[in-house]
Amino acid sequence: MAVFLLASVRCAATAISENILRYADSSGRPSMLPVCLAKPLCSSEQEEWWSAAYRFCTNTIKDDFSRLRRVLVRGLETVRLVGSHGVSVQMMCHIARSLDAKAKSYRSGQHGCRCSAYDLNQLENRAAFYWEKAKQALQRAQRNQHVPMPKRRLFKEAGDADPSPAMLKPCLEEAVFALSVHAMRTDRLEEAIKGFEKLNNPWAKFYSAKIFKAWSDEEAAKDGDSEDSIIKRRALASRARDCLYDTIDRLEGDRSHELNVSIYKELDELDVMLNDLELEKFKYLGTIISNDGKTNREISARTAQAKINFQKMKTILTNKHISIETRKRALQCYIEPVLMYGCEAWMSRYTRNKM
Repeated sequence: MAVFLLASVRCAATAISENILRYADSSGRPSMLPVCLAKPLCSSEQEEWWSAAYRFCTNTIKDDFSRLRRVLVRGLETVRLVGSHGVSVQMMCHIARSLDAKAKSYRSGQHGCRCSAYDLNQLENRAAFYWEKAKQALQRAQRNQHVPMPKRRLFKEAGDADPSPAMLKPCLEEAVFALSVHAMRTDRLEEAIKGFEKLNNPWAKFYSAKIFKAWSDEEAAKDGDSEDSIIKRRALASRARDCLYDTIDRLEGDRSHELNVSIYKELDELDVMLNDLELEKFKYLGTIISNDGKTNREISARTAQAKINFQKMKTILTNKHISIETRKRALQCYIEPVLMYGCEAWMSRYTRNKM
């Protein structure tokens, strides 16, 4: 019933606006007329539906039950966008925006959420439903696929023809953004990231940063002490930081934007996180390297492994019946590679990077 009211009010508002514009230049005619002379704010079909809904709610139906039931069902199917509903794209977007605004007002109350979590979830799901339907209709309009409208429409607005090309892109981006935010709130984070990547507004990048940061925190909760986990957390935190820098770029120096309050705080938190995740050691070309560029641990490890290999080959290397040339080749094949591989390559690369 709330959605039916939203649609009815929009139809009345657009009709009044068109009437004001039509008679703006007419001399002597007021923009608004007294109630007794003005047209009704709702159509006869809408009035019939409200009457049927009232009689059903108050249980005052004495006759004509089948007709009233058909009227009520048709109205419910229209607001649920079932079949040939005749609801325009502009109306779908208006309903979705209104439901989103209502959910936001509930969520941002002074004393916490002003409704139950279940009611808030249902309201957000309903808004997402209309955004999804609007997105599908806008995509069809982009492909020049005209959707025929029924002759008798319950919600006919003034000037609700097919959306213009200039209107298509911003409305489609708005729908994608709203659906991505809903996916983020319902823990469908990968779907949300895919949606945000298609958009070019600061909030999309900011929410992407929040998601990457959340994934980094989840990785820490799973196995935060292992080397692989630290590498993954650093990669995710770096992606989050890059998204925040992209957000700053897309703000384009707008000091009045509300994101300026929180974006630098998020950047500071990520910088602290990345500093805490600095690895004590890592591998390069198979070599264990300390974060200061030294190879002390690697040299000790390779020396120990070379001793093990020498013990395995000791019978061959110390056998006097085998020629010295053969024993030298065995030493070059099984001992020297363990001692040499990776260290010299890393040191030259590390020195070059420092320069």
